[in-house]
Amino acid sequence: MRLVPETSALSPELRGQSMSTLTDSGAIFKAVWLLLLLLAAGCQAFTGSDALATIDTDMTALAVERENIRAAATADRDMAVATVVAAGTRVAQLSDVNAALAATLRTSYTETPALRAVEVSAADMGSSLEGGMMDDAPGIDTPPEISVSSLAMAADTDFNSGCAETIVRSFTPAAERIYLTAQVSNLSAGTQFSALWRYDGQDVYSHSWRAERSRAFWCIWFYATPADFAFLPGSYTALLYVDDVLAGSVPFSITAQ
Repeated sequence: MRLVPETSALSPELRGQSMSTLTDSGAIFKAVWLLLLLLAAGCQAFTGSDALATIDTDMTALAVERENIRAAATADRDMAVATVVAAGTRVAQLSDVNAALAATLRTSYTETPALRAVEVSAADMGSSLEGGMMDDAPGIDTPPEISVSSLAMAADTDFNSGCAETIVRSFTPAAERIYLTAQVSNLSAGTQFSALWRYDGQDVYSHSWRAERSRAFWCIWFYATPADFAFLPGSYTALLYVDDVLAGSVPFSITAQ
C-alpha cells in the first residue's frame, strides 16, 4: 500500500505558507556555506603569506651570518700569514747577529789560552792517617825524587799529622808501643816502606806498607808492641827501607825499670 501525502487536503493559504518557509531555509543555508568557504580561503591565504615571510627573514639572516663568518676567517688567515712572515724575519735577523758575533770572536781570539795548573804546597800539614789533610803531589810526567828525613823514635804520634809527637831514645819494658817515624817529601803512589827491628844485632820484627796515593808531603810511622817481640832490656836499632833500599836507621834502648 502506498501512502501519498494528501496535500490536496490543505487549504490554499497553508500550502503557500509551507513553500515559502522551505525557500527561505535553503537560501540561508547557501549563504552560510558560502561564508564558510570564504573564511577558509582567507585563512589559507593568510597562513601561506606568513610562512613565506618567515622563510625570507631566516634566509636573509643566514646569508648575513655566512658573510660574517667568511670575513672573520679571512681576517684570521691574514693574521696568521703576517705572524709567519714576522717570525721568519726575526729568525733571519738573529742569524745575522750570530754570524757577526762568531766573526768577532774569531777576530778577537786567535788561539785557545793555555791552562795553568796551580800547585799548593802542603809542607808540615801531612798525616799518615787515612782521614788526614794532605795534598797530592803535582801530576807531572817525571815526578821529583822522593826524600826521607827526620827519622826518629817516639812514644806517640800527633793524631792530625802522624809526625812524631815527642822524640824518645830510651823506653821501658812497660811501654805499650815504640814508634819509628819519618817525614817523606814527593811521595809517589806504589812506593813500599819497610821497618826492621833489631835486638843486639838480630832481626826480631819487620813490617811493610805500600803508599796508595801520591803526596807532596807526608809523615809515615811504624810501631811495635810487646806482642810483636819481647821488650827486653838492651840495645835496639830500627831501620827504614824504601823500595828495599835502606833510607836510614835509628838506635834506641830499652832499660829495666
